[in-house]
Amino acid sequence: MKRRLVLIGLVVLIIVGGVVAYAGWINHNVNPPEVRETPQPVPPAGHAPGQDKGCGITRTGTGYTFSWLHVSSGFIMDDKNCIVTLKGFNWSQLEFGNGIGGSQKTRISEDALAWYNQTFQMNVWRIPLNATWWNQNVEVPLAGMRYQDWIQQVVKWSEENGNYVILTKGPQFADPPCGKGIKLCPTQNQGQKDIMHGTAGPEVQTTGRYIDPALTMWSSVARLYANDPAVLYDSWNEMQGIDDQTWWTNTNKLISAIRAENPHSLIFLGGPNFKGNVNALVQGTVPDFAQPDLVYDFHVYDGFKGAYQSKKCNSPLSYIWQDWPAHADEQVGFAQQHGKAVIFSEWGGCNDLDNYHQAIIDYARIHHVSLAYYDETNVAIRSNGTYQLTENGLKVQAAYATL
Repeated sequence: MKRRLVLIGLVVLIIVGGVVAYAGWINHNVNPPEVRETPQPVPPAGHAPGQDKGCGITRTGTGYTFSWLHVSSGFIMDDKNCIVTLKGFNWSQLEFGNGIGGSQKTRISEDALAWYNQTFQMNVWRIPLNATWWNQNVEVPLAGMRYQDWIQQVVKWSEENGNYVILTKGPQFADPPCGKGIKLCPTQNQGQKDIMHGTAGPEVQTTGRYIDPALTMWSSVARLYANDPAVLYDSWNEMQGIDDQTWWTNTNKLISAIRAENPHSLIFLGGPNFKGNVNALVQGTVPDFAQPDLVYDFHVYDGFKGAYQSKKCNSPLSYIWQDWPAHADEQVGFAQQHGKAVIFSEWGGCNDLDNYHQAIIDYARIHHVSLAYYDETNVAIRSNGTYQLTENGLKVQAAYATL
């Protein structure tokens, strides 16, 4: 009898165990366990999904009005609590060469700015300044006006086409723009050349160690545009070759110079390594910046080297693109979790490879990262007075329409 009861008990246990195991298998395969993701900043109250397009800028019967932008919970916001994703292009060569954008194909003009705005769904231009040219208000021969007036003209054209303008501090050499009687067209690294030739001191370097020309420029620029919400400030293009403490100290001085004249606008800043990362902050070498309305800026290139459309390409390999998206998550996550917004103010380049391009666009869409393509010459060519989109341009045109 006891053996029979034991046998029956064993049979029952086997049946129950089988039922439990089968139920567990069903639950795991039909209802798989929830995948836990890294927490992301939540848009502030009042922001509706899909509300981003058109935020910050309003078209009127006479032009455009611009909202003052601020940063909240890791996002760029307008005065109606709507997330603003900036998207646009860099227009280089206003800070070296002839000061108006190089050859006829790349010359900045009212018509050129209008064409880009009609062709791309964009809302920002990133414009580089030569600090010494601004401070000395040099003559720009091919523009027929002084440098400060010329920059103000470009800003005005940009705003008239419905764009915010990020003014970024570039070189600070004294060689004037070429044109007419001036034969030397200074290169972007003219300051370093002048040091090597013994015609200038270390103050023309753009490492970020010598910032007096930039402090003077920003005080003047921020005072000029103190009441203009469309003008934004990129404190320094690419600091490099300096220690973390010098970077942190001098960046705080640049922020203070701008804030003394303009307490409202966004200020962009990047790390001490060509804007590759802010590891000095992530690793706690220096404290995080405490000022409000800051945007952490990264340059993201894929390291492509070769030729594209008969043009030689030599892009750096950026920290954020290495081990994608791990480094991006690390840098962007730190910024947004510490209340800073994020921009990739230089991305793209000569050959915008498909996997790289799509990764950047998808990441920007998910994380509300602003984008400024480098540069306008890599998305269009000008022939016989008309512009045509390149392969890169067609990709960017389609991508910006989705952001």
